[in-house]
Parts: sequence; C-alpha cells; structure tokens
Amino acid sequence: MPSPSISLSPQLCRNAALSLLALTTCASPFLEAQSLLGSHDSLMRQNQEAREHDFTYLRTSSDVRDYAQQGLLVRLSGNSDYELASDEVSFPYARPEVKTFIERLSNQYRDACGERLVVTSLTRPITRQPPNASTISVHPTGMAVDLRRSDSSGCRQWLETVLLDLEGKGVLEATREQYPPHYHVAVFPNPYLQYVASGEDLPEIQVARSTHETASRPRIVRASSRHRATRRGSRRTTVAVASRSHHRAVSRHAVSRHKKAATRIVRAASRRPAGRRHAVVVRAKSSGSRHGKSQTARTR
Repeated sequence: MPSPSISLSPQLCRNAALSLLALTTCASPFLEAQSLLGSHDSLMRQNQEAREHDFTYLRTSSDVRDYAQQGLLVRLSGNSDYELASDEVSFPYARPEVKTFIERLSNQYRDACGERLVVTSLTRPITRQPPNASTISVHPTGMAVDLRRSDSSGCRQWLETVLLDLEGKGVLEATREQYPPHYHVAVFPNPYLQYVASGEDLPEIQVARSTHETASRPRIVRASSRHRATRRGSRRTTVAVASRSHHRAVSRHAVSRHKKAATRIVRAASRRPAGRRHAVVVRAKSSGSRHGKSQTARTR
C-alpha cells in the first residue's frame, strides 16, 4: 500500500526557510570567531570593544608618551618568558590588561614550548602605522599586540589553539597575519579581566613530538661536530706526540753519535803534538752542527 504523500503549505515552507536562515545567521559569528583568518567583521568587533571601553585612538608619538605618563599605558620590558623585538617595537607601551595577558600567556607558552614569546608590536599611533595596516586598526588604542610566529610547528599549534580557545570565550580577537608572519591579538580588557578572575584554566595542549625532535636536532648536530672535532684533535695530538717522540729519539741518537765522535777527536788529539791538538779542537768548535757545538762546549 503506497504511503500517503505529505504536502507542506507554502506558509510552513516559508517559516522553515526563515528559521534555517536565522539559525545560520546567529551561528555565523560563532563559527567565524573560531578562525584565525581575519575579516572585516573581526575588525569591527575590535572597534566596538574599543568604543565600549571609551578608548582614544592616539594620533602621534607625543600622545603615546602623554598617556604613558598618565598611567593609561604601561611599559613592557620583557622577562624570562617573553621579549620585545628591539628592531620592531617602536613604542613599548600597552594597556595594563594587555600586559597582564602577555605575561600570563608567555609563561604558559614557555612551559609548553621551551622558548620565549616574541612581541613585535604594541601601541602604534596613527601617524606611525605601517603602510599595510588597516585604517580601522586598534593598535592606536593600546589594546593590541602582535606576536611573532615561531619556526616550530608544535609551538605554532599550541599558540593557535590557545588563541582560538580564548577567542571562543569572547575575551579577544586573534588573526594570523602573513606579511610579516605574526599573530595580531586585540585583547578585550573587561571580558579578559573577568576571565582571569574566574580562575578558569587553559585547555591541556600537548606540543607535537616533532617540536622536541626539531629542537634537539641542532644539539645533536653540534654534538656530532664536537665529537668529530675531538677525534680530529685526538689524531692531531697523537701525531704530534709521536712526532715529538721520534724527534727526541733522533736527537738522542744524534747526540750520542756526536758525543762519540767528539770523544774520538779528543782522544786522537791527545795523542798528537800540542800544535795539531789545538787545531783539531778549533775545527770541532767551528762545526756547523748544533749538537757538535754543544758537545764541544761541554768537552772543552
């Protein structure tokens, strides 16, 4: 018996389509937030946070220094967990919440990866923005930081996973930039401080094994080089010792030979008249041999 066909009314189809569209629209910001590709919408969210925090877009270098003197921006000097790229960071100042973010993240990053996090940019006034910067960049507000991308794939994976996790919690916006390769991170001060106060831990992330292998490879190469150098040095030392031993043996043999010859000369001279004896001794003293001279001096 054929099953009865079910016909949907045009109104029901339209309502279903609208519901699906609404679901897709609501889900798209969340899905987009879980990407490091960057977008115009991401920049708009960063600017929205800047407006909600009543941040000023600093225009000149004097504005940056003035805000630093007022304590609205704080200085970052680096520590054992992170460093500032001296040739890239023109203004080592940022919002206090950004400094807290860098110090916490770099400590966890070094524990996981064994290397320091490198900061390549912080506050940049509008007049000092690079040519490829967005016209709506939030770097002039002091709420952004750029982090250098590591050469280690495992460390990149760790950092990207953490940034995506924090982005999903709504405390920052992160973008993986290509020119130059770095991560742009805009920290949302109030949401981030609430996250820190909650005491929530970062997800457990295991750095890929290849990272440790890659990190250890140069040490192995250097160790092998040292080993080869040591072996070459040992061979040189052995040859030098053998050469010195041979030289000493030859010297002893030459000394013995010259000593015997000198003894024969002296004995022969003692059996000759005094005039000829003196002549023989003089000839022995004028000999070009170093050993002959020394022996003549000792026997004279």
